[in-house]
Amino acid sequence: MDDEVTAVSGSWTAWKDASTVSVVDRFSARSATLVRAEVAVQAIIFVVAVVGNVLVIVALWRQARERQIRRRLTHQAGGPPSSDRDGRRLHHHQPQQQQHHHHGRLRLSRMDFMILHLTLADLAVAGFTVLPQLIWDALGQFPGNDVLCRCVAYLQVTAR
Repeated sequence: MDDEVTAVSGSWTAWKDASTVSVVDRFSARSATLVRAEVAVQAIIFVVAVVGNVLVIVALWRQARERQIRRRLTHQAGGPPSSDRDGRRLHHHQPQQQQHHHHGRLRLSRMDFMILHLTLADLAVAGFTVLPQLIWDALGQFPGNDVLCRCVAYLQVTAR
């Protein structure tokens, strides 16, 4: 075996031995046009997934915040509670606590809660599956050691 170090792409290096020669050759034999197209498609998928899901999370937060403000204004105006849960919560308050302007945490509806978890799962797939594959295809080899490769492989399986 020849133990020379060969530069593969940029600053990343690979040991040129029997175990890695086939991997390096497999990536170098690919068409440059095909590699550019794959990287462009993966980059578009990653950007759309991240931007779209962040916008959904912002929309959920704004909607919950507006619902909280409406509930507080209705309560201050002496109107009926907006739900049974609000009625039970307000019924147990002491008069002194009603004067205290504690805003409380934002509450999501069950559907909003499910949508939030779907967006978080989608972000996990984008971050742990699409991004490492994008980097791998752009560089032509995995840019890390064996431990990092195993961690990324584990996260790719669990994020799906």
